[in-house]
Amino acid sequence: MARIGERVVSCAAAAALAALLLTGSAGPAGAKRERAKQMTEAAAIDLQRQMFDALSNNDGAAFQKLLADGVVFIHLNGHAQTKAQLLAQAASNKRPGKVTFQPVETQVHLYNGSIVMSGEVDVTETANAADGTPESQLTRVRFSDVWAWGPAGWQAVLMQGTSEPKAQK
Repeated sequence: MARIGERVVSCAAAAALAALLLTGSAGPAGAKRERAKQMTEAAAIDLQRQMFDALSNNDGAAFQKLLADGVVFIHLNGHAQTKAQLLAQAASNKRPGKVTFQPVETQVHLYNGSIVMSGEVDVTETANAADGTPESQLTRVRFSDVWAWGPAGWQAVLMQGTSEPKAQK
């Protein structure tokens, strides 16, 4: 038994009350947050598509929405970028050419309030050669992304890509 104010309640009831208060699940607003926090595999893959679109389009507004403030984005070359750096890059629009992302395979692991996604994506970079003709380079990338539910909704907290090794001949 535990004492809450002037009432004596069972430990189970006190724990349930504490969980409701800590998770913000009490009342209609809390119920709405809990429903929003529930994620399906299809909705998680849609979040990933939104991120790939933002990366393709260098879309600062989408980055602002999809990236948590403390996100770390680790590129193929090992270079790490923060949200502020990604937003500055998007604002400067200094990327030569176009980059597109075509998911090949995605595994989704749903947890209470978080998502871990991993898989493969084909990344095509197209830029103009010295003579002005477009040249494309395709790279198969293995990715791991972690998303978390927070006050701003679902946001990426960690993104990492690794290029697949070249096939040996």
